[in-house]
Amino acid sequence: MAKGMDKMKMTDSVMRIYLTNLAAYNAGHLKGNWVNLPCDDIQAEIDKVLAMYPKSEELFITDYESECGITCGEYENIYKLNELCEEAEDILNDVGEDVFQAAVYALDTVKEAINCLRKGDYTYFAGIESDDDLGQAAVDEGLFGELPDEHPLSGYIDYEAIGRDMRLSGYVIHSETSIAICCG
Repeated sequence: MAKGMDKMKMTDSVMRIYLTNLAAYNAGHLKGNWVNLPCDDIQAEIDKVLAMYPKSEELFITDYESECGITCGEYENIYKLNELCEEAEDILNDVGEDVFQAAVYALDTVKEAINCLRKGDYTYFAGIESDDDLGQAAVDEGLFGELPDEHPLSGYIDYEAIGRDMRLSGYVIHSETSIAICCG
């Protein structure tokens, strides 16, 4: 990590970006600030970084941190990135970090995960490590009808095959959170 970019701990923010003054950087100086996103006044944060060096008009993102899957490039639109973090924060407050991370993993992009979770167009099971766990959870939840305890057929149920079929039908197991989720 470059001098001047000391890591700060993540707070309750969705993402942190290190905004760097481009004119200062081109002159050989690393001048910038960590900014927590979402930010209520992103323009004020931009103005602070631009004021760090004379005649500055541009900045770029030198580093970022996000524990929920949001990524960005050096010249990302900071306003749109802040809006995405606002949307993610709302969803995170509704469904929790584990479900959010599982949805991002299943759908590949934060935007798709936000849309799926906002619509409520998903189902998930917690505590899932394998196809067997997924099949067991689905049967226990009654997705295939009620099976009374001690039913003679319960010993013949192939939970692993059920879980595998569920994955082939759209469920994704996110091993980091032990959540199986199906979006859409």
